[in-house]
Amino acid sequence: MKARYLIYLLSGLMTFYSCVDDKGSYDYLQTPTVKITFSESIYDGVIGEETHIEPNLSFSEGDDVSNYEFEWELNGEVVCNEQILSFVPKEAITYYVLYSVIHKDSKIRTMKNLQLVAKSSYKTGWAILSDLNHKAILTQVRDDNDEYVDYLNIYEKVNGEELGSQPYKLVEHYSGKKTNPEILVVNQDAKGPLELEGNSMMKVLYTTQEFTEGVPEDFVVTDAAYLYYTDVLLTANGQIYIRLLKNPDNAGFHSAPYSSIPVHYNMGMKITRMVQANFYKTRHVLMYDEKNHRFLSLSSLYSYYTGAIDDVPINGLEGKKLIYADAYLPDPYTDYLCGYVLVLQDADGNYSVKTFDLEYDWQGKVIIKNETDFSFSDGGDYLTDKSKFYCSKDASGSYLFFSGGAINNELYYYEKSTQRVIPYTICNSEITDLQLNYESMTLGVGMKDGFVVYAVDESTIMGGEAKKLHEVNNIGEVVDVIYRYGSPSKMYR
Repeated sequence: MKARYLIYLLSGLMTFYSCVDDKGSYDYLQTPTVKITFSESIYDGVIGEETHIEPNLSFSEGDDVSNYEFEWELNGEVVCNEQILSFVPKEAITYYVLYSVIHKDSKIRTMKNLQLVAKSSYKTGWAILSDLNHKAILTQVRDDNDEYVDYLNIYEKVNGEELGSQPYKLVEHYSGKKTNPEILVVNQDAKGPLELEGNSMMKVLYTTQEFTEGVPEDFVVTDAAYLYYTDVLLTANGQIYIRLLKNPDNAGFHSAPYSSIPVHYNMGMKITRMVQANFYKTRHVLMYDEKNHRFLSLSSLYSYYTGAIDDVPINGLEGKKLIYADAYLPDPYTDYLCGYVLVLQDADGNYSVKTFDLEYDWQGKVIIKNETDFSFSDGGDYLTDKSKFYCSKDASGSYLFFSGGAINNELYYYEKSTQRVIPYTICNSEITDLQLNYESMTLGVGMKDGFVVYAVDESTIMGGEAKKLHEVNNIGEVVDVIYRYGSPSKMYR
């Protein structure tokens, strides 16, 4: 046995030394080394528009891209075999992407995962309602990474028919926790307001089809508010009509009819203004009752407690005319809370600004906090009956943008901290509406003959020089502008 082991040992040593002594040349298959990185882990795409995603590739010394093939797999389907992805999304979904770099000889794959989130062309940006040759026209300006894309006359192109006439207002809204919106287009023609599916802009129905007991007399809609469990319509005669939604998270839009009987409240009411806010968070809408010179709040706190109206006990309204009211979120992480800014005018024509916070406690009681009055003594030097306003949506509502001047084409902002009015720029024609984007970085300005976007971020404001970013012409007279935030939680923020 010992002799046998000795033979094995000697044989192994001879083999080892023969390998060491071998001076021959052999081609060994080297394992390829490639590193894949992307500038983002989640990319955005737009339905119907080509999306490009470019990887960053680094190779080991002596290796290069010519030795490799490529494969892009989206949701389990190979859609591209180029180094850079070129893909046109067809629906608003999340594509789970697997990118493979394949060595041609060894077929070894190096892979990387990422996501492509495809959205509608119309998901975010300014929606613009205008009157062109006595016809309602719907336009959208998408703003992606400081690039602007215009979609003109959307409704007619999508639906193959005219939108209507006598355009008045746009209201984007959501149903419960659903993230696909609808847009109410308020026309004051014979057909009245109509709902559009927010991603496709396809017509859904007319509001007059949502009354099972008949459309009310003199039914001319001027505004709408969509709370969590209650939808509210405001008409030109100051009446409001509501519908109660028991399960909006599952049932979705139009799951209940509107009541044909207007809502009544103590001493009667004539509502002339509803303040649009982030109803997903605030769960109430602030309303101004011109008949009794008071503010009211209609709440939608819970499915079992919705549609209730309460007085809003704020001070200092006596003998003053409401010029403007707007909302902001003093604490975006707190539910049932909203901050408000008012522009008031007294009997002598003097202007002032008032802010306050409105909150509901757990019992559904209205609580008013942080009432503050600001001087706007020189407002009379700028404001006219045609002035338009819009408040910044930061946590303190720092700036109030407004139009003024002899032909209402001058743009100013009121700085709340210093109580000063500062000129910003002069537009080409009369200003008809103002609307800030998400986080109040840019301002959309509707005019008699078009639409323009200005930068209003802090650095631009501090620099003191207006910066025009984009302009749209040939859409007629702008009637209303809204910003589409892309998510219910981002609205009016």
